[in-house]
Amino acid sequence: MIRYLTEEERGLSRDLWEEAFPEDSRSFDDYYFSKKIRENRILALCTDEEGVSAASIESMIQLNPYEIQVGSCICSVDYLVGVATRKNRRHRGYMRRLLLRMMEDMRREGMPFCFLMPAAEAIYRPFGFTYIFDQPRWSLKENGLNRKNAAELIGETARWMNQWLQERYQVFSLRDENYVTMLLEELSSENGVLEALYQDGRMAGGAAHLGDDAQHIGPVHGGSVRGQQFLRGHNHRPLQAVKAARG
Repeated sequence: MIRYLTEEERGLSRDLWEEAFPEDSRSFDDYYFSKKIRENRILALCTDEEGVSAASIESMIQLNPYEIQVGSCICSVDYLVGVATRKNRRHRGYMRRLLLRMMEDMRREGMPFCFLMPAAEAIYRPFGFTYIFDQPRWSLKENGLNRKNAAELIGETARWMNQWLQERYQVFSLRDENYVTMLLEELSSENGVLEALYQDGRMAGGAAHLGDDAQHIGPVHGGSVRGQQFLRGHNHRPLQAVKAARG
């Protein structure tokens, strides 16, 4: 049976998540399953008709909502994560069934597109997904930059990020105080911090540190910091996004 898990059932998907993504730390999983699943949807293929248990969830797609600026419009779209099937249930068409159901629902809801960072792009191309970009990494030259704790500047950080993106892109994920707060909590789960970088008294960038590794970037982003992003439009044709968001 394919259905969306209820708010009370979403935590049961952690068992499959940990099986499929053993590289994730326990602290990150604790963060994700205490924070992110409060606002997302989880479409799952379950064996139980009546109730749901952790063991009965055999395949899933987690849909995390984001507000996206598209030109002068703001759209609510889903970022797909946690796309997984139990090892002993793979190659049975479960994920195909979930993706088709998900796309039918998105079409009915009028959602213009969805996006993800694929583990293997070949899985998604048959469903109309198209490549939009490789996420870049920037190096940073200090040049008199001053560092401040972004946790004390959440509103200013969000405003700066949006301004930076608006000057460069037509499509991007909107940043607000909740976005930055969640980013700070995600980084903290990996022993990381977020610094706001100032030059001549004005915010000029951000540096996200994951443990001992520093990710120096222009606009600081939430979510995974590696990989490619794919995007799919609801019209069953690839939606070209030449100036797509980096976040």
